Amino acid sequence: MHDQELPGLSISFSSDTSLLRKVAPPGKKSFAGLLHQGDTLSLTSLLAIPDRNGERVITLRVPVTSDFLSTVAPDLGAIQLNLLERYEAASKRKYLFIRR
Repeated sequence: MHDQELPGLSISFSSDTSLLRKVAPPGKKSFAGLLHQGDTLSLTSLLAIPDRNGERVITLRVPVTSDFLSTVAPDLGAIQLNLLERYEAASKRKYLFIRR
């Protein structure tokens, strides 16, 4: 059922907390917002939860595609997103994130 409302939704569990540490404010155990990795823009939610071996990160990710955007406001018509933050391919930065 989630495929109709959130096309491409992926849910994963990992003990790798590196992405969360890069995008969440210091000391926070969660992140929710737009995340640009490589060629993919996604609506992403990350949450660290305690685990007997340390922490586990739950990741929910929906690619921001035309299919997804058509579910946001179907009566509105076509939606176009343009990333306004300057991105330099030569830089070593791999992530562009927008916090909510």
